[in-house]
Amino acid sequence: VEHFSYSTLRELESLSRLTALTLSKCSGDVIYNNLGLSSKLTRYALTLGRAYRTTSTIDDYDKNISLEVTETTPLGDWICHKLRKSELVHSTGEGSKNVLTELQLDEFQNVKYLLLDDCDSLTHYKDPLSE
Repeated sequence: VEHFSYSTLRELESLSRLTALTLSKCSGDVIYNNLGLSSKLTRYALTLGRAYRTTSTIDDYDKNISLEVTETTPLGDWICHKLRKSELVHSTGEGSKNVLTELQLDEFQNVKYLLLDDCDSLTHYKDPLSE
């Protein structure tokens, strides 16, 4: 699905057997809404807002998410769930600290590749692997 909005995603909620999903060029506001997308997704590549993806890196992972998080508003439940399951996470913008907070809840358990851009308010990060 390309160039989609919150209403398009609401239609996808009814697809309970959905296991793979690629979303690109999504309006950024959907990351702050709550949705019930299938928990059976085993492969996904989500690009939300004006975040970009490097295709060479993305092809190496099954669960990818690229976000432009311009607000410090709490993220929606659906995006938090997908973040914690993602292997590749790219976050850009001031709201990236919310992305990190969410990832830290599971101690970055699934994250294999993390890229943060344009997040001036990020002051420190503790590497869970260094303990």
